[in-house]
Amino acid sequence: MRMLAALLVVILQVPRPVPPPIPPEALSQFDFLDGAWEFTYTVKNPDGTIATSSKGRWTGRRLADGRLIEDSWMLVDDDGKPRGPGIYTFRAFNTVARKWQFKAINLSTGLWQEGTAEKVGSEMHLIQSPPAERPDGNWLRIRYYNITPDAFSWVADVGDGKTWVPELIRIEAKRARQAGSSDPKSTVFGPGVDHSARSTTAGSTRLAQRAGM
Repeated sequence: MRMLAALLVVILQVPRPVPPPIPPEALSQFDFLDGAWEFTYTVKNPDGTIATSSKGRWTGRRLADGRLIEDSWMLVDDDGKPRGPGIYTFRAFNTVARKWQFKAINLSTGLWQEGTAEKVGSEMHLIQSPPAERPDGNWLRIRYYNITPDAFSWVADVGDGKTWVPELIRIEAKRARQAGSSDPKSTVFGPGVDHSARSTTAGSTRLAQRAGM
């Protein structure tokens, strides 16, 4: 018993490794998502022809000095009404892996998807796995590019994690502007949205539900 107690004392006295600090430049890598966005969402067929196109809304928030990025998005119809409850994504920088990690929840299904992200040049590159409940589902290889204060582009290759159909899904986002305001960051999509609205474009909604972004 005394030997066990002594061993526990030794274990408790061993200094625990200190996690490496987050590189200051890493904390700003997803800052561009902060604010409100309007986007066009396009899905292609494997032969390159357009399968469907829709409009959407995207809102991002920078939290805890950039240590957490929370963003949500949804497709909308021509009247601006949601086609579904949308997807929420939570992103944080992993100091051990030296990459961003994210989890996205599809509010239509309650399924979570995970992935990693890292900066490559001026772009953000992501890999997203399918939900654990659907291991045979689609993997996404995502790229954010053409990033400016008022716009960004998003494109995803779709595949099984080994082989890919390139640029099957594309988003072109622009900073949302409130009517009568010259400041694009003044717009925040507020409450009063009918989250029970059902999609009239089933194909785009199904693919959107797989894209946790």
